[in-house]
Amino acid sequence: MTVHTTAVETNVRVATHDLDTIAAHVPDFEDLDDRARLAALRTVPAEHVGRSRNTTCVGLHQWAVDGLAGNSVPAISEVAVGTGTSSAEANTQLGTEVARSVVASLEPDSPSIYITAFFGSAEANGYDITEAGAFAGDTLLNHATFSAKPKDSQNTLTVECTLTFSAV
Repeated sequence: MTVHTTAVETNVRVATHDLDTIAAHVPDFEDLDDRARLAALRTVPAEHVGRSRNTTCVGLHQWAVDGLAGNSVPAISEVAVGTGTSSAEANTQLGTEVARSVVASLEPDSPSIYITAFFGSAEANGYDITEAGAFAGDTLLNHATFSAKPKDSQNTLTVECTLTFSAV
C-alpha cells in the first residue's frame, strides 16, 4: 500500500480602497452586494496592498481529517481580522480579533480554494489591521499576520485567502 501525504500552502492578500476612488470608478458601488463589490474592486486602484504566507492551524488539519472520514464539518463561513502580531499552528483564534465578515466568495479551483471577505466602510474602523484568518464555524483554519493596514470609515478592506493542496 502506498501512502501519500499532502501539504497545504496558504497565502493571504489584503487590500484597502479609498471611498472617493471607489466612487470615481464605480458610481453605484453602495447599491451592489458584497460579491459584486468584490468584482468591482478589482478595477479600482488599491490604497494599500499586502501579501503574506500564513500558517495553517491545527483546526484546518482536524477539519480536513474529519471531512475525509465522512464526518459532518461546517462550511468555510467567515473571515476575521484583528490587530495581533504573531501566528502559530496551535492557534484556535486570532490574537486580537476586531471584526468578522461572512465569506463573500468561495471558489474552488483544484488544487486550490479561494476565500474572499469584504469589510465595508462601517466595519473594523479605528484599527491598524495586522492579522486575518478564515473560519469554518468556530474552527480557525489559517492565520496570517502582515504589515499594518489602516482601516477607517473612509476605506474598505478586502481579505483574500488561498489554500493550495499539493502532494509531497
